[in-house]
Amino acid sequence: MYGLGVLSKRFTSSTSVDSTTSQPSLVYQIEEMCEIIQKLNVELTSKNAKEQTLEKKLEQMVKDHKQMMTDQEEMKLILQHIQVNNVMSSDPSNSTPNKHHREGHIRDDNADDD
Repeated sequence: MYGLGVLSKRFTSSTSVDSTTSQPSLVYQIEEMCEIIQKLNVELTSKNAKEQTLEKKLEQMVKDHKQMMTDQEEMKLILQHIQVNNVMSSDPSNSTPNKHHREGHIRDDNADDD
C-alpha cells in the first residue's frame, strides 16, 4: 500500500497468522489434551484393576464349582454304596446266615456229641 510506509507492514502481518497470537491457544489445547490423556490413563488403570479382580473371582468360582462337582460325585458314590448295603441287608439270599440257621448248625454239632 503506497504511502502507509511502516503501517503497511503491520497490515500485511496482521492478515497472516501470527505465531505469538496462536501460541497461547495451542499451549492451552496441548494442556487440555494432556489432562484428557491423564484422565483416560487413570480410567484405564482402574478398569484393568477391576478386570483382574473379576478374573480372580471367576477363577475362584470355577475352582469352587469343580470342587463341588467332585464332592457331588463322591456323595453319589456314597449313596450308591449305602443303597447297595441296604438292599443286601434286607435281601435274605444276599445276607449272612440268620440266627435260626446258626443255632440249627450248633444243635447239629451238639447232636453229634450225644
